[in-house]
Amino acid sequence: MLDLRGISTGYGKAQVLFDVSFTVNPGEVVCLVGRNGAGKTTMMRAIMALLPLWQGEVEIGGKPVSSLPAHCIAAEGLGYIPQGRRLFTELTVQQNLDIGLMVSGGGEDMLARIFALFPRLEERRLQRAETLSGGEQQMLATARALCTNPSTLLLDEPSEGLQPSMIALVREVITRMRAENMGVLLVEQRVDTILSIADRVVFLENGRIAETADIATLRAKPERLNGYLGV
Repeated sequence: MLDLRGISTGYGKAQVLFDVSFTVNPGEVVCLVGRNGAGKTTMMRAIMALLPLWQGEVEIGGKPVSSLPAHCIAAEGLGYIPQGRRLFTELTVQQNLDIGLMVSGGGEDMLARIFALFPRLEERRLQRAETLSGGEQQMLATARALCTNPSTLLLDEPSEGLQPSMIALVREVITRMRAENMGVLLVEQRVDTILSIADRVVFLENGRIAETADIATLRAKPERLNGYLGV
């Protein structure tokens, strides 16, 4: 379980997040929703210790991890797929996956699982990441995170700029991870994606949690979702 308690942080003297608290349970997809500038990516960076906390605590499975350096967070069970993918573009597909495997100590069994999810990556395992299409790069970023064998997966707008078939694949992978009891924290702007895969939605507004709603409530009143997205 990922547990955020009273998170406050920002950049320089500018505070972006104010006393944010919520949980992501095993086997649950939580969507973090808000307009541009609401603090969604800042939240992800704070969880991964890429941005120092001013106040609050991040716990993974009941263990406080906020004092750990960023390079240790993945080993505690968090997989992170940042906006823009952030691949090692000059390395091959296989080499990018190997970096994830270094965290988990996984081997051929883990690779077989990844290639079963993403057969196209197996076909391209010797290609440099920079030669892949945008959708294939998103596959690789997701696969690299899964190679760390996380208990909770963080995805920051994974469908951005993708064609419909790739968006459908992203949804399928998230649904499968939930079925395997993995927690998922997803930043997403697409209403159809949110309504199809989320269990709960946390609405972030001006760096604060405005409300939290279960997906059944939002399906009955989607205008609430549209309001926070500015649709």
